[in-house]
Amino acid sequence: MTLDDASNVEIIPMLSLGDKVGGSGSAMRSCVKDLVKLYASLLNAGKHQLESGTISAPGSPLKQVPFLWSPKISMNTITYRETSYALGWARVQTPGSMGAVGINPTLLAPSQIPLVGRGVHSGVILYHQGCKPGNLAAINLVPEIRGAVLVITNSLALNDAADWLGELYLEAYLDVKQRNDYVLFEQMSARNALDWYRTEPEYRRKTRNFLHIFRLMMPRCVASQIKLRFKLYSLFRSSHSPVGPAGG
Repeated sequence: MTLDDASNVEIIPMLSLGDKVGGSGSAMRSCVKDLVKLYASLLNAGKHQLESGTISAPGSPLKQVPFLWSPKISMNTITYRETSYALGWARVQTPGSMGAVGINPTLLAPSQIPLVGRGVHSGVILYHQGCKPGNLAAINLVPEIRGAVLVITNSLALNDAADWLGELYLEAYLDVKQRNDYVLFEQMSARNALDWYRTEPEYRRKTRNFLHIFRLMMPRCVASQIKLRFKLYSLFRSSHSPVGPAGG
C-alpha cells in the first residue's frame, strides 16, 4: 500500500491465498488472459444451454449455467426493472444501477448511483466485484450478446475504481450515447472516502458504547507510533500498533 508521501507499507498476507478457500474469489492470481478464457467458456455454455434447453454443453465442464444466472433474491424492490442476486452473480436490467456488491453506493451517498445503459436496448447484465487488501476486480457480463468487460487491479484506491472503470467500459461497449460522467462520480466518491477520517486530536479520547460493555482508548501519538488501547468491561487491556507510520 502506498501512503501520501509515496512510501510503501507492507500489507500482511491474508489466509485467502491461492491454495486456500477464497483465493480464486479474491482474484489474487488472475490475469486478463485467463479470465477471458473462463468467461468466454461460461458465456458460450450459457448460450447453448439456454437455446437447447439442456443442462450441459459439448466440450464444456460448466453445467446448469442458466440456473446459476437465474434470479434467486431481490436486491432492490424500489425500481421499474429487475435488480436481483443469482448464484454468485448480481443481475440488473438496463437501464439500471450497478456496483451494489461494492462500496461505491455508500461512498456516493446521498447522491444516487448512476443508471447504466440509458437509451439503448434493455437487457440483463450479470456482474460482480471483488476487493481484498491490495487488489480490486469487477466483471460485467452481457449474456445476450456474449460480451464481457473485465477489470482487475494490483492496488487499492479511495473508492471501488474497478467498478467505475467497468461501468465506463461497459457503456462504451454497448454504444451508449447518454453516457455517465464517471470521472465526476470517481471524484465525488474519493472525496467522501477521505471525509471518513479525522485528524489525530479528534481521535484522542475515550469512547464507551451505550451499554458500557467496552471502552476504546486512543492515546497521544508518541515517537511516530500510534497505539490503540482496547479495554473490555475492565476485564483486560491490550494494545495494538498498526503497520507503518502514524497516519498510514
